[in-house]
Amino acid sequence: MIMKSTLIAAASLLAMASHAQTVVKIGHVGPISGAIAHLGKDNENGARLAIEDLNAKGITIGGSKVKFELMAEDDAADPKQGAAAAQKLVDGKVNGVIGHLNSGTSIPASKIYSDAGIPQISPSATNPKFTRQGYKTTFRVVADDVHLGGTLGRYAVQTMKPRALRSSMTALRMAKAWPTNLKRPSRPPVAPWWAANSPMTKPPTSCRF
Repeated sequence: MIMKSTLIAAASLLAMASHAQTVVKIGHVGPISGAIAHLGKDNENGARLAIEDLNAKGITIGGSKVKFELMAEDDAADPKQGAAAAQKLVDGKVNGVIGHLNSGTSIPASKIYSDAGIPQISPSATNPKFTRQGYKTTFRVVADDVHLGGTLGRYAVQTMKPRALRSSMTALRMAKAWPTNLKRPSRPPVAPWWAANSPMTKPPTSCRF
């Protein structure tokens, strides 16, 4: 459902910037190879299913019936390969892009899409920088790490109410947002996940995906 709504959103955006056409090319970029290829393939399959469903329904844009076509590229979760994939989609004259999967590839690719005037909607990039660069073509469908970290921190303290807190958060950006939200009125601040029951005094420099 999210992927289908994202595709419709991309189509609506391109309708504002182009005249009626019969073929709408939608690009999809994700890690189809590498350590998280299973996630990228899931996203790509979702995009394909959404396009098949939309084509079966006969979507119209500006009164003209359109056909969606998918152009899929692999970025292997690598920023350089992600930029190359983005340029390939631009050269292929896609009307909109779904992707990239992770922030590390979405951010450098966003400038390429912005320069080309192509809408980009990431279904999963959470780095705040992604949508804070001032590009009018960059969109997200999930909250960024600042909001996610704050919300999870408040939930942990107010609902779970642990004496000590450990988290399996995989992004330091999100982890750093926790300490400011892990306070209770009548008790000492709850230790962030990297400090609870640990001699560490600062966040680790790396963490698992």
